[in-house]
Amino acid sequence: MKIVITGINGLIGEFLAKKLNSEGHSISALGRNPDQLLQKFPFLKKTGHLPRMNSESLDLILQDCDAVIHLAGAPVGVRWNDETKKEIYDSRILTTQAIAQSLQRLSRLGQKKFVFICASAVGYYGNSPHGHEASIFTEKDLPGHDFLSKVCVDWEKFALEVSNEHVRVVTIRTGIVLSTKSGALSKMIPPFQLFSGGPIGSGLQWVPWIHLEDEIKVIQYALESSSLEGPVNSVAPKPVLMNEFAKTLGKVLKRPSLISVPNAVLQVLFGEAAEVISEGQRVSPEKLIKNGFLFQFPELEGAISDIIKKNI
Repeated sequence: MKIVITGINGLIGEFLAKKLNSEGHSISALGRNPDQLLQKFPFLKKTGHLPRMNSESLDLILQDCDAVIHLAGAPVGVRWNDETKKEIYDSRILTTQAIAQSLQRLSRLGQKKFVFICASAVGYYGNSPHGHEASIFTEKDLPGHDFLSKVCVDWEKFALEVSNEHVRVVTIRTGIVLSTKSGALSKMIPPFQLFSGGPIGSGLQWVPWIHLEDEIKVIQYALESSSLEGPVNSVAPKPVLMNEFAKTLGKVLKRPSLISVPNAVLQVLFGEAAEVISEGQRVSPEKLIKNGFLFQFPELEGAISDIIKKNI
């Protein structure tokens, strides 16, 4: 397939692009520095500057592709202020609008079919109550009302608007991707190695996790499964509470899980963004399971062990 990827410099984008290229697909990329992209990924066929490209230039790159995988977006785990919140929102919404409008124009020609896979997040649902009494979110549930929910709602809205007989759209609501390179797991490992690790926040918030390799499998499954469309929860089938997550990490590292990071400390460090860390969602990958998707790492202990062993 001829595939255009945005966000190729991110953890998921880099891993995905290299895997798809190794399988014989033709990969192009859109990003903020096309020259750097070519240096880092010499196998790229075409590059372009997103979001600065005009509609004509964007159409020229997308017209020959079979699929667009849109992963671009500014980091969320930073201290929020008006400027960073605007960047979080605009980096997702404006690029999604541009790609969707281009695919809309191209689909009117009726000459071929496209697949548009757009990233989203489980933040769509808002936050679950802490503890085992929390109900389980599926793709049928309504969105929450906080900032990240609004970002996800608009993100998906503009992607899904292009859905028609010529464009199949899948929005991937991803949870916490486990990796030693970035994200929550990578930040928790060093304290555990120093015998000072433990749960973040109350420990009673839900952690909707997924192994990096399963995240890549989900995207590839969405790419290849013509029956799959609309929102898809990309999380492992067994979410856990933060206390269990920390305990399991300690078990794998052969370290105790004793010293928690209080919510008050998170507030000092991250301000409003602390909610992303101290809250969570209890989410089920219902649509994937019903479509027959098989997770390579359905259990947390096996997933963390594999991630640390491979250092990915």
